[in-house]
Amino acid sequence: MTDSPIPTATPWAPRNNKLAVPPRRQRGLHPILTALLLGSATANTLAGDWQITPRVELAETYTDNVALSPQGQEKSDFVTEINPGVEVRGKGRQLQANLDYRAQTLFYADDSARNKTHQQLRADAGIEIVEQNFFILGQAAHKQELLTAQGATSLSNIADTQNLSDVTTVSVSPLYRYTFGSRAALELRYDLENIRHDAESLSDSDTRVVDMELQSGSQFTRWPWRVFLQQRTTDYDLGGTTELKHAVGELRYGISRQFSLSSRLGYEDNDFGVVSSAPAPKGAFWNAGAAWNPTERTSLEAAVGQRYFGGNTSGSFRHQGQHVTLHADYQEDVFTSQQLQFTGLINGRVTCVGTTSPNLLENDFFPEFNGVFGHDAAKEFTLLGLDLFPVRSVEPLKRKCLRATAGINMSKNNITIGVFDERRSFQIGAMTENAHGADISWDWRVGARTHSELSGGWQRSQFQNGAREDNFRYTGLALVRQFDPKASGLVNYRHTRRDSNVASDYAENVLGMQLVLRFH
Repeated sequence: MTDSPIPTATPWAPRNNKLAVPPRRQRGLHPILTALLLGSATANTLAGDWQITPRVELAETYTDNVALSPQGQEKSDFVTEINPGVEVRGKGRQLQANLDYRAQTLFYADDSARNKTHQQLRADAGIEIVEQNFFILGQAAHKQELLTAQGATSLSNIADTQNLSDVTTVSVSPLYRYTFGSRAALELRYDLENIRHDAESLSDSDTRVVDMELQSGSQFTRWPWRVFLQQRTTDYDLGGTTELKHAVGELRYGISRQFSLSSRLGYEDNDFGVVSSAPAPKGAFWNAGAAWNPTERTSLEAAVGQRYFGGNTSGSFRHQGQHVTLHADYQEDVFTSQQLQFTGLINGRVTCVGTTSPNLLENDFFPEFNGVFGHDAAKEFTLLGLDLFPVRSVEPLKRKCLRATAGINMSKNNITIGVFDERRSFQIGAMTENAHGADISWDWRVGARTHSELSGGWQRSQFQNGAREDNFRYTGLALVRQFDPKASGLVNYRHTRRDSNVASDYAENVLGMQLVLRFH
């Protein structure tokens, strides 16, 4: 299950009772606020395999439009980067933790007033207090985000646009699990989630989440069931409180090994913190769906239902072939802005939009955050990657999201093509925002230690009920060389352009090279 207020049709996976990932959150029981968890850890808990890898990144970049100014006002500059960092990976009998930190230090040759240091961090950890029963999980992140999707937007932190803000997120989650033999499994969880912005125009938030889940055990093979209750309360420092509450029961019937039916029935009681003439955001809801798994490599699920805002539809398709991979997902749900922002900062982008090429766009050499509990979040996460369509309102919103990708994987060539469409309806002010587009990347392994990547994308964003429309395009080419296990190099070029019917148009060309040295 995702962080969605109301679960959508997703297959139920068996639990791994030994430090398993809570399947409904996709967050994982890996990394956190290491200091907090280690404070309650004993020497025996800390014993295990710990790897600490310092590194330094050296880069030189030329940009022909350092401030993303309109045509005729561009200023070029050379930017030098000296970025120290460290990776920490730990896995013990009762504790698992990961941390990745970088200080991105930028020096501008023509205007030293632009010099700055960006702190970037991702950390999370999990400690097992009582074997297989009680855990404490935590996560933290610090990065830069766009102040507004309507401001000047680059694909890196080098452009000095005054449209970036430091954002820090922290969460702590006590988690209790108990298994009633093969009959049922109980999970109780309490989350404290904090978001802090440097920019005064963005609202900080404190969120408390109480979850209770009871699901069937292995003896219910033909009729698996689940009961789930959640209360999510968010306080915003600029004013306002939202509360989302729901209770839902789910039942699935396996007609055969390949085909099953599902149903959900529940009640939600939401409070958006304002008096509105719109229908009250509460009431009974239901949906019914079906799942078809013709082979181990192919699955198709779909569900339709009704909620307080009207019809509700979801669906997913997966195919993992020898050389071709196909994914498609569609979801409709109500979220708070805090949910989307928190999940995006901790786990990567949750919006439909995005880019397929973090290396090309960000000179990002961070290793993949291989999930020590079976979840690899790094494939959708970079410490620097910017969400080009962020939510910047404290209003709850209804979100319709469609994303489809196709991958072709050969021995030396990998091609990924994606299309997306996201539509937002804010639940208080009745404003709408929409974005759709496509992206593509081609990775060619030139040699055993060298590969190139060609990437491009287009995104059309609409704001203010369609009164404003922006078109954002990018293309780029990168050549990456692994000199030895401790040294990597990259040369890249990219072009970005924005055309708007309201704001100023701009374009940027960037040429850069980078060297990364690891000390281990």
